[in-house]
Amino acid sequence: MKNIRLILGFALLAVCATSSQAGPQAASTAAKPEAVKQVPWAVQVEQVDSAANPLPATFSVAIYEDLVDQLTKSKRFEHVYRSGDHSAEGVSNLLTLKTSVEKFQQGSETTRAVTTVGGFTKIFVRMQLAGKDGKLLIDKSVEGKIRFVGENLKATQDLTKGMTKILVQTSLPEAPVAAK
Repeated sequence: MKNIRLILGFALLAVCATSSQAGPQAASTAAKPEAVKQVPWAVQVEQVDSAANPLPATFSVAIYEDLVDQLTKSKRFEHVYRSGDHSAEGVSNLLTLKTSVEKFQQGSETTRAVTTVGGFTKIFVRMQLAGKDGKLLIDKSVEGKIRFVGENLKATQDLTKGMTKILVQTSLPEAPVAAK
C-alpha cells in the first residue's frame, strides 16, 4: 500500500511539473501579437556639420562613412543614400539624417596607454532625422568616446554605433506609399 501511494505521489508530481512547464509556454505563444508590417523608409545621410565646433577632417569622414555602413548593415531602412545623391530626389519615403558636432575633445592615445584616468577622446553630436516636410522625427544628442587603449578614431565607431541603435529602436510613423 505504501508503494502504491509513493508511486501515485511521484506520478502526481510529474503531472504537475509537466503542466506548469507547458502552461506558460502555451500562454506566451498565444499572447504574442502579430508583428506590425511597416512600410520601409529610405534615408539620406548628410555630411557631418562641424562648422560651429571644429572637428579634424579624418574624424568627420570616419563618422560619415561608418554611419552609412552601419545603417546599411542594420537593414532598418529600405535604402541608404549618400549626401548629394540625385537618385534620392524622387523618393517619396525619404528621411534626412543630419549630424552636427556639439563638442569635441581629442584625447591622447599615449596617455590612455600609460594611465587609466586621462587621455579620453569624446565626440558629442546632435542627430536630427527629418521627413520631407522638415518635421523632426528624432532630435537627440549622442556621445562617442574611447576611454582606454585604442586609436582616437575608435570614438567615431562608438558614436555611430550609438546613433544606429537609436535609429533602429525608434518607432517611426508609416512611410507614404509612392504614387504609381
